[in-house]
Amino acid sequence: MKTKEILAGGVIGTTFMTQFSYLVSLADGENFSEPERLGQLAGRLVPKLDKQQSQALGWLGHYGVGLLFALVYVELWRRGKLKPHLKTNLWPGGHSGLLAVAVWKTTFKGTRYRHHSVLTNITCSLCLHTSSLRSLPGSAIKSLKK
Repeated sequence: MKTKEILAGGVIGTTFMTQFSYLVSLADGENFSEPERLGQLAGRLVPKLDKQQSQALGWLGHYGVGLLFALVYVELWRRGKLKPHLKTNLWPGGHSGLLAVAVWKTTFKGTRYRHHSVLTNITCSLCLHTSSLRSLPGSAIKSLKK
């Protein structure tokens, strides 16, 4: 697995996840945008930051976590702990989504957040798989091409 494939998968997966959150936000009328919420958190933790700086930090943090999850998923697939098939991506996406729900609930009290977070993380892991795991042995992408 090449670094550029991991980076591409993490960025693409995180981008699709973010777009999904924006769609849920539009449909529900509440802001579920992870980068914006992380920006709010950065502003609370470092009050000297202006709004633009805290939002930039939120976006960097969001994509940084997305890349971290991409690295973890790829390592699990590479070591054979999980098979790199589309259906098995439900597990790491679901687990990271449950982790996200716990983090968001403790960080942003009083919001109706975050049950959609499981779905957004599953979306992220599925996009990661389809965008970057073509080179792994046993990848569902390879088997689809045959």
